[in-house]
Amino acid sequence: MSLPQNPTVGPAVPSKSLGRETDKIVTYLTDLEQAAEDILTDRQTIIDYDRKRNANREALRHLKKTDDKKTWMAMGNTFFKLEKPTAEDLIKRGNELGHLELL
Repeated sequence: MSLPQNPTVGPAVPSKSLGRETDKIVTYLTDLEQAAEDILTDRQTIIDYDRKRNANREALRHLKKTDDKKTWMAMGNTFFKLEKPTAEDLIKRGNELGHLELL
């Protein structure tokens, strides 16, 4: 049993204009995907800075409550015992630098 042939439909031959349209669509979708990825990256960066700012705020609040003259601070993989005013100053400057990076 054979299927009837449709004489109006020929083999799929790509035309030059179809190729250009396809290239335009692919370029547009590529640019759109890149823009979306940039937005998501920026959003995650803002979230990370906000978490760091909140942790710094908590640290400053804790330092103001304590009566200790010195405190331990972690910088990278190293701990330092610093005077309380020095630690507060470092935390405040860290917040300012984080804010400037977002601008």
